Amino acid sequence: MTRTAHRIGLAAALVVALAACAAAGTTAAYAENGTATVTSSISLSISGGTAITVGDRASLFGFVTFSDSSSANGLTVHVTRANPDGTQTVVGDVTTTSDQGGFSFVDTPPAHGHYTYTATFDGDALRSGSTTTSDVLTVHRIATALGLRSSTAKSGYRRPVTLTAHLAKHGADAVVAFYRTPADGTRTLIRSAAVGADGNAAITIRPRKNATFDAVYAGDDVYGAAASPKITVAVRVRIAGTLSGFYGKSGAYRLYHYSSSCATRGVGCPPFTVSVAPGHAGDRVRLTLAFHSRSGWVVVGHVQVKLNRHSRKRVVLGYGDRTIIGQQFRLQAHFAADTANAGNTTAWSYLRVTA
Repeated sequence: MTRTAHRIGLAAALVVALAACAAAGTTAAYAENGTATVTSSISLSISGGTAITVGDRASLFGFVTFSDSSSANGLTVHVTRANPDGTQTVVGDVTTTSDQGGFSFVDTPPAHGHYTYTATFDGDALRSGSTTTSDVLTVHRIATALGLRSSTAKSGYRRPVTLTAHLAKHGADAVVAFYRTPADGTRTLIRSAAVGADGNAAITIRPRKNATFDAVYAGDDVYGAAASPKITVAVRVRIAGTLSGFYGKSGAYRLYHYSSSCATRGVGCPPFTVSVAPGHAGDRVRLTLAFHSRSGWVVVGHVQVKLNRHSRKRVVLGYGDRTIIGQQFRLQAHFAADTANAGNTTAWSYLRVTA
């Protein structure tokens, strides 16, 4: 064989060797004496399971090994972390600590999401480099709890009621949303409030009707979402009963002159007007009339009256003859509870007919 042919044969053998190394996924480097490098492989595993909570440390371990089983002690391994937002974080370099190439490290992922770790051995002139990626590590938010209380369980119409939510664990910028669901309506957002250092967030409302309230914390990168139990606040109607048309007062009594037209035609009788808020048009109010006897107050009777479209009703207190003169009476109105509101009763209104 000529010298030229011999050189051509060596070149062909070199190309075949390079192709074989490339197909095997290794780096084909050669020592000065022409001997092929030792191939390396690297592993990386998560210790203790693939799920942790924000703030917990993730523990990982791995091994670098060589095809010739030579010692892998004292090697440098580069570690990076792939974050949920697609960015990469350099965790740092670790060193193998045994002939078997063992290494380990810990890391604390900063927020919830899915992470992976990549370990790389660069290799050298005699040993190929290698890289591997861990299984997915899932980092859960820290669980928290949200409570809710009201300053009162039953309130007057449009009287102030304070709702206070307490968030057990939270970050610096936590916000709680407060919701209202009327007995006859749809759940709606009232407003949101910032959580203070003590974990409390509070709002003050002036309810008109019975309602159920709840609060929601949406969570953030560290703390999980939470919802409070529901609480109910009953709201009493505002009911007023008013005597009018009197000519004077005597203590608590409204004074009316006797009117023969009231006795005969129902004209000029003492008027009494009852009103209810919020509007309860078409609903009924019970009126109670009592007179004062020697033994005390005696109920004369009750009557149900229907509220008009303005949630009001005007009635007249008729009488039959002059025996009414000097008698002492009192009148009261009561609205019974329904699904929209708690019931309520007026104070007594006192009257007396004089000559």
